[in-house]
Amino acid sequence: GNYASNGGAIASSAKINELKGNFISNTATNVGGAFHNISNGTVNFIDSSFIGNYAGNEGGAIYSSGTNSVVTVTAENKDVYFINNTSGSANNTGIYIKQGTLNLNANGHKIEIDDNMYLNGTTNVALDNGTLKLGQDSAKNYTFTKMEV
Repeated sequence: GNYASNGGAIASSAKINELKGNFISNTATNVGGAFHNISNGTVNFIDSSFIGNYAGNEGGAIYSSGTNSVVTVTAENKDVYFINNTSGSANNTGIYIKQGTLNLNANGHKIEIDDNMYLNGTTNVALDNGTLKLGQDSAKNYTFTKMEV
């Protein structure tokens, strides 16, 4: 994996239309173990799973901030997983959206967000004045075990 203070693999404030690939064992000493969406950036992850990433503070897999920030996770051709992403902060999750929007589009596949934890408990998705939008799939295509809003 990769190592950085913010966004262990990638930190970006740009508009990224398609980002494909898996994010495994990346580390950020601050936020966004694998990806840090900075100040109103937008990103669309396609068929990307996040496994075993770590952030010292928030967002073991993804940290996104800014009122106009948008993170989209799309399962276009296969199932997508957020598993075993961890953080040292009580405000952590696998995915932490501080304002902005999180879009999940399963497209008939599965998006599973599970076993993401912080040191004192477990929260898989946290929305801090953010919005969660699910695609038009059946609810059975989305798996959440714990969520904080």
